Amino acid sequence: MKRELVAIALGFFSFAGTLILTPSGQTHGSGTNRAGEAGTSVEAAERIMGSGHFFSTERVVVALEPFARNASISVPRLPDSHVVPYSESTLRAHADGNWLLFWDPGFSLSELFQMFGSDPKSQPCFYNNVWWQIYGRSVGKLRTEQGYVLVRVKGMFETLSWGEQEVALSSLGRGYYRAPTSTITNAVFVTYLLNGGERSLDLTYHWGPEAVGNDAHIGIGDFVSTGLGVYVWPNSTRTARLAVSVARGPDF
Repeated sequence: MKRELVAIALGFFSFAGTLILTPSGQTHGSGTNRAGEAGTSVEAAERIMGSGHFFSTERVVVALEPFARNASISVPRLPDSHVVPYSESTLRAHADGNWLLFWDPGFSLSELFQMFGSDPKSQPCFYNNVWWQIYGRSVGKLRTEQGYVLVRVKGMFETLSWGEQEVALSSLGRGYYRAPTSTITNAVFVTYLLNGGERSLDLTYHWGPEAVGNDAHIGIGDFVSTGLGVYVWPNSTRTARLAVSVARGPDF
């Protein structure tokens, strides 16, 4: 049953050689603490979210450092601040087991591919479909700001087209946005490394904000033992497996 949506995605790529890739929608980064020490301490954040749903800067860097060094990619520098840019009340409202608070290291898809490769014998890894490295170089190079971000990796608004998902997303209120694909990819790999091989997006896909041409967007998912898939779907696609991983902007 592997890649049941591939026919839709690859069928759309009949004109792949002429693709124009641009980010669209709200693709701001993970949010950084721009208000001094305003926010919640790391200790309080972990207590509220739980250790399996909070990955601090130190834990993320330690987990990713060996992979980055092996790929000759610069290891992120630890920030001076040890404060999470969300209020305790915001964290409590999202501590239902569906949300993850983690430090996004900002690695792009291309950097993550260099770090993890596509060999199923070495987990975690990407699925070996390389279209996005050939035609999707612009998307592959997109990075986000390093910093803490609240994300609901488990998708919402499935069975809707991309435009319908945008309308539904707006109903959540100000501050919520469609998470950048690289942010969710970082979250998926970090979760696997720090939560004992837990596979987020193993049955579903996150439909990201990065546009491919005029009427399609990139997506990732189906994260099983053969690797995390990276695909593109026309905006009119509707399926129960294509959803939105939502991010919540910082309070400070």
